[in-house]
This record gives sequence, C-alpha cells and structure tokens, in this order.
Amino acid sequence: MERTIWPFPEDQRLKRMGFIRKDIDLEKKDQFVRTYINERFVERLKTEMELDK
Repeated sequence: MERTIWPFPEDQRLKRMGFIRKDIDLEKKDQFVRTYINERFVERLKTEMELDK
C-alpha cells in the first residue's frame, strides 16, 4: 500500500490510463501541493524565523 499525505480517496487521486491501468493524476496532485504551500508558507516562515513572539 502506498503511503501519502494527499488526503483524497483513490478514485480522486488516480485516473484511468486505458482498460486496466490507473495512474496518479499529476495535475490534481500539483494543484493540491501548490494550494497547501500557499496556505501555510507565511505561517511556517514566521515560525522558522521566530517572528511570532
């Protein structure tokens, strides 16, 4: 079983690549990663630089 932090069920993570094969939907994964980073970047930067005091 593949371990992932991508919180979507398999039917949303994977797309059909023919009759049997399924592959990761990279467009959805990239969009999720960009959104995740954009939402948390400033908070993480402040924490790392100790600006939250």
